Amino acid sequence: MQYSFYKRPLPENLVAFASPEGKALFKETLNEGNLESYFALIQQFDTQNDPAFCALGSLTMVLNTLEVDPKRQWKGVWRWYSDEMLDCCRSLEQVRKTGVSLPEFSCLAKCNGLDEQTNRSDLVSKEKFWDDLLAVSRSSDTIMVLAYHRKTLGQTGDGHYSPVAGINEKKKMVLILDVARFKYPVYWVPFDLLWESLLPIDSETGKPRGYILLKKTEKFTDGLLRLALNKNSWLNLSKILRSLKVDNCQTSKDLVELIVQGIPIEYSSIVEVKVTPTLIESDEAAEHWSEEDSKKTEEESQRRHKVEELVSLMATLPIYQLVEAALPATLNGGGYEQVSSNRSALYTLPNSRRQYAAFRSLFLLAWFQTSRKKCSGSVPSTPLPLVTELIESAAQYPLVSHEVGLLLKQIQSLNSCCEEEAGKQCRCQHSS
Repeated sequence: MQYSFYKRPLPENLVAFASPEGKALFKETLNEGNLESYFALIQQFDTQNDPAFCALGSLTMVLNTLEVDPKRQWKGVWRWYSDEMLDCCRSLEQVRKTGVSLPEFSCLAKCNGLDEQTNRSDLVSKEKFWDDLLAVSRSSDTIMVLAYHRKTLGQTGDGHYSPVAGINEKKKMVLILDVARFKYPVYWVPFDLLWESLLPIDSETGKPRGYILLKKTEKFTDGLLRLALNKNSWLNLSKILRSLKVDNCQTSKDLVELIVQGIPIEYSSIVEVKVTPTLIESDEAAEHWSEEDSKKTEEESQRRHKVEELVSLMATLPIYQLVEAALPATLNGGGYEQVSSNRSALYTLPNSRRQYAAFRSLFLLAWFQTSRKKCSGSVPSTPLPLVTELIESAAQYPLVSHEVGLLLKQIQSLNSCCEEEAGKQCRCQHSS
């Protein structure tokens, strides 16, 4: 017989938001001025789309609250965040199995245009946690998401993520907007107990949980390209790259040829082009067409021209010449199938040998500059003079430098998950 559940009773040590006591706490907190996060978040309060998607559901709510444009269509003509869009660090299938760790949450936030400050409970004080709770409760532009231990609160389950909506300064009670609304309602939790829930060790990472402060990146600049990889596919590719015998390379040509020919066919298209669809598909959609949409259409046209400009600039660089010469003679673009679980119709693969060589060259320029830590995707002992020469020759073009810098940030975000858990032999898993 298959069992099912309709919600869980809230433990007695927690106060239901809609109870008389909960309403009194809300009124008192409102008078204190400590509910700014509540009014920002409540407009976007949603239920996680899967029992394992508490991190994704929390981050989706924050992204929509802070009005971050995903530059991707959700449904119909609308651009909007949903849990299923947050797959840039791990595939959704993997999240369903093992959840999301704190480093992975950080990666997801940064990949989607947020500034984040992750605070593990073993690295901050209880007093710091209190001060941060007060600060976000009085602000609508910074949101706190908690990664806490449910059992410490007397609830069923293990690790969980949810945003903080406010704090009652007098009673020292914290309001939690639990994204698992099918399980528990919104509730108030005593501050001391909430702090205790951040302390238990996560058995998968070997480290405590904590909290994340999130705000919209003020100077977020969108790029033309992105990595067509998530964290796990990047880790697998990194192992392959690190195994290459680079010590035998005497020239830049030797080095580039070894790397290009050493990457397996399933990773053929590591970089792909971002696309922002704005086509009117029906009369109903046309009713919503606005001057802003026309502007977006023009921007997309300009973006496509910019991609071609980028490719033309790359074709003048030494690294492009080396990459192009190392490619199979039969490759003419579009001939390789991208197997990354991160594929989307809103991103396009290289459509010619010229684009393919340019994008692979950009990837190498970014990859050469990553940190050489144990779990990073860099090649230890790469002949630095050879790499430096290739990097410096590309620095003359601001557009090239800009795209290389953004790809570098994506690589660093993916690497950070593994670097955080280096003591676990680069095992980046989490039980949620």
